Amino acid sequence: MAALKITCFLDETQMTSLTDFISRQLFGCTKDEIEDIDTCFDTMNIRLCVEYSIGLETIELRQAEILDSDWNLIDADSAVLRSRLRRMIENYNYTQKQSAAYC
Repeated sequence: MAALKITCFLDETQMTSLTDFISRQLFGCTKDEIEDIDTCFDTMNIRLCVEYSIGLETIELRQAEILDSDWNLIDADSAVLRSRLRRMIENYNYTQKQSAAYC
């Protein structure tokens, strides 16, 4: 079955830029230092909002949204972002679990 084509507001380069930004924040700190993200990207004309749920051993994605300049939700882009972040967070949790096993 062929992949479903999704038309997004952001192009692939911009989406990669957002996920790289989130990755740097996520992997650049300890679990206790992780903060939610609410940032405007004027060059892309969007607002990025990411909320985490932080447990004792793992973090989970509570919400991830991309809003346009009028603060309206951009559904397709938000869905793509959530999909990418879920994999990123799974990787983060796995890495943290492996690090704890070696301590």
